[in-house]
Amino acid sequence: SLGEEDTKVRVPNVIGLNEMDATVSLTEAGLQVGSVTTEYNTQVAADLVCYQSYSVGSYVEAGTLVDIKISQGEEPKTYKFNSNIVAPTVDEDPAYKTGTSVKVVLTGSEGSVLFETETAGIVECKAKGIFRKENKKPLVGDDVELELLSGEDKTGNVTRLLPRRNELIRPAVANIDQAAVIFSVTHPEPNLNLLDRFLLMMERQRLPVILCFNKQDLAEDEMKKRLLNIYGGLHYKILFLSAKTETGTKELLELLSGKTTTVAGPSGVGKSTLINRICPHAQMETGEISRKIERGKHTTRHTQLFHVCRDTFIMDTPGFSSLGLFDTEKEELKKYYPDFVREEDGCRFRGCLHMEEPDCAVKAAVKEGRISRERYENYRLLFEEIKGRKKF
Repeated sequence: SLGEEDTKVRVPNVIGLNEMDATVSLTEAGLQVGSVTTEYNTQVAADLVCYQSYSVGSYVEAGTLVDIKISQGEEPKTYKFNSNIVAPTVDEDPAYKTGTSVKVVLTGSEGSVLFETETAGIVECKAKGIFRKENKKPLVGDDVELELLSGEDKTGNVTRLLPRRNELIRPAVANIDQAAVIFSVTHPEPNLNLLDRFLLMMERQRLPVILCFNKQDLAEDEMKKRLLNIYGGLHYKILFLSAKTETGTKELLELLSGKTTTVAGPSGVGKSTLINRICPHAQMETGEISRKIERGKHTTRHTQLFHVCRDTFIMDTPGFSSLGLFDTEKEELKKYYPDFVREEDGCRFRGCLHMEEPDCAVKAAVKEGRISRERYENYRLLFEEIKGRKKF
């Protein structure tokens, strides 16, 4: 008798090999590749194996799965800088390291992009020509890689736009976690059609919304009740605030914590004043409202990223008095009304647009008060606007 056949094989060294060569080496040794994951590693160059789950030279059963990890190289230092050079302390200033990932703080004229670093201050970069050819433009909030051309002049080039998690057209921002849609309760009274347009835009991007009504200290209780009746039953967090008295700012800060939030809303509702309350170092320009037309003076003329506190960032944006529906089709409009979606299973016709169709559950909900009549009438206006839009 030769006894029990020995089926153990020796584990080869695949550290430093690319994934394909590592797979061949393990297969030739009688083993199989198990899970393949990635990790940042400063010892092994990017795209090469930096870890194997069994020690080199050890003996394991033939056919054993060996997990490997592929190095992504050194972890990029990604920053979201504020306007006052308040940034995480690092050993090496990212402005002086080619290929380091940083975050767009402000986009300027003629394609310039501004970054802010702890030691170099403002660094102005140009997006390389390839982006124009590809019809790409850096947005505030973008993660990009840059190369420094002159440390003295603090200029450089954006060499790469990293993938975006999401983006908005108006305001033009990228990589945001949620939106704070800000309207005033009064002075001026909220334009609910415009408010619904903002909410529709955020629904399209599947962005959580904090619905903020500022100037509550000037408002009558009746107006607050009306707004709660319209929007209180939806899935938005609703805050009544006062930038003047700081009422509600603590609650807002709790909702902003750990997230990148874009602010959106019309002019004159106190967006910049509110940001100054929760982020005093922003030192933003705030304008008086024109009493004659009750509209702001567009004191915020650009979108800018500000650091609030640890892992918490906010983007201030220009105010808008109108907001187009862009490429929304009339058939999809209803999908962005959460109060409609929860009722539409009761509609008689599949694909009901909630307009003139009989036995429409949404229209029944309006009559019974489960859906706000103001919301529904705004829906009809938007539907007709899209219907009458020319297609080119």
